[in-house]
Amino acid sequence: MAHRSHKTRNTPWTLTVNLNYPHFPHYVSQDLWDLYPEGEDLPEFGIHEDSAGHPRAEDMRTHFELDGFTEAQVRGQRRGCLGCVTFIDQQIGRLIQALKTSGQHDETNFIYTSDHHDLSSRPSIASGENYS
Repeated sequence: MAHRSHKTRNTPWTLTVNLNYPHFPHYVSQDLWDLYPEGEDLPEFGIHEDSAGHPRAEDMRTHFELDGFTEAQVRGQRRGCLGCVTFIDQQIGRLIQALKTSGQHDETNFIYTSDHHDLSSRPSIASGENYS
């Protein structure tokens, strides 16, 4: 962003950044892992909810072998997932800071979209990653 010359400053431009997180596997650096020592809160719902019986949810649990997870393993997965979300937040922060540093922040439309990961903390027929 900083390399844009004064000649091209008024020319429209676009930047697309793809970040794969948070998806399996939830590998994160030690500093991100350490931010969530208890895996935070666990959903109040679980495998016994009606939505967990949906064929798509059952397929996801079978595919990822989630039915046998202990609470400690569930918390570990949540820890990794939360660390991945924090990683995304950090990367977005870097982009915003680069826009500010280059003087382009106030004239830039910043659009963030996500695919579906908010389902990991809610009961849903589409979610297989609720670890419950």
